[in-house]
Amino acid sequence: MKILFVHDHVMRKYNNDFFSTGGLSNEVFQRYLEKDDEIYVYTRVKNITDKENKLIQVNGNNVICKPSNIYHKPIDYYIKKRKLRQEVNARLTNIDFCIIRLQSMLGSIVLEEVKKKNIPYIIEMVACPWDSLWNYGGIKAKLFAPIIYMKTKKQVKDAKNVIYVSEKFLQERYPTKGNQISCSNVNIQKVKDEVLNNRIQKIEHMKNQSKFRIGLVGSLNVNFKGHSTAIKALSLLKQKYDVELHFLGAGDKNKWIPFIKKCNVEENVFFDGVLPSGEPVYKWMDELDIFLIPSLQEGLPRALIEAMSRGCPAIGVKTGGIPELLDERYVCKRKDYKSIAKKISELLEDKDIMIDQAEKNFHKAQNYTKDILNERRKNFFKQIYRKIKN
Repeated sequence: MKILFVHDHVMRKYNNDFFSTGGLSNEVFQRYLEKDDEIYVYTRVKNITDKENKLIQVNGNNVICKPSNIYHKPIDYYIKKRKLRQEVNARLTNIDFCIIRLQSMLGSIVLEEVKKKNIPYIIEMVACPWDSLWNYGGIKAKLFAPIIYMKTKKQVKDAKNVIYVSEKFLQERYPTKGNQISCSNVNIQKVKDEVLNNRIQKIEHMKNQSKFRIGLVGSLNVNFKGHSTAIKALSLLKQKYDVELHFLGAGDKNKWIPFIKKCNVEENVFFDGVLPSGEPVYKWMDELDIFLIPSLQEGLPRALIEAMSRGCPAIGVKTGGIPELLDERYVCKRKDYKSIAKKISELLEDKDIMIDQAEKNFHKAQNYTKDILNERRKNFFKQIYRKIKN
């Protein structure tokens, strides 16, 4: 069976190979394949001259990358639509099934064409387009937010098969009349109890610490990961504690320097750059005392689940699937830096509460291990493929 996967993800092309910054990988695509299946990946692409260590290869093992030669930015959907439609129809030649990950402008035009051709498809709902556009920062994005929201709502409603990464949030905002499952795209291994034991020991020895470390994961180039909220909370905390705020993620740190200076926390903020996924990130999380996720847009955040799997106490906000993961006592209103600072202080002051949160987070994260999710996803796709092949 030939499968087409569609999303607006930007792959990197180096020589004749294709790479991802981590959201997509060859391993991810193997989830969708049965014996002798092939999957064609239709996304955006960016040519690069140097291959960075953080990049993960996408093509190979029955995964063939066929990126768009026309669609590079959202405006292309409107000004190059005729050519784009021709390209989409070429990509759909001999395709038996489509996996369309939304929100995606490429996905939207593919949806139009597969319906005309009666090609079966599934929608993967991984994020809320309203939150994405409204919190992106520009006035154009805010103007488009209600249009894309309503369009996506109808696309999901009419789909025969939908996978949601959340347990409740996306289902309630974008309901479907078709078959559905909840299955996160998180990819963590089952974690040994030793990890939780090490975390508890770390908390019990906090009285010997001179500094406390708080961490946030997210691109520095966007406004919706909550960096400004974290910095404001830090400005309150530094009056009482010797605390460091560590940012992990790609992007230009200079964007944040003026705001950091304005909040008088230059000596308390650290930019840790980008780390390869897996053990390097886990080690970074193991060194944190508290994980912070004050995002304005999320589906079901992978970084939060990874931090929870390390037994890390965490504080989040009422965005996307965050409230589905954390103890409600440690979920604050968006942008409410005062409440976030208060919750951080509460944790730092009481190691028993920290241990309780560490244990709750660790055990909750075990519901999102690779084996459990892959089995759930595999069974769902098997049912769909059986109907197609018969």
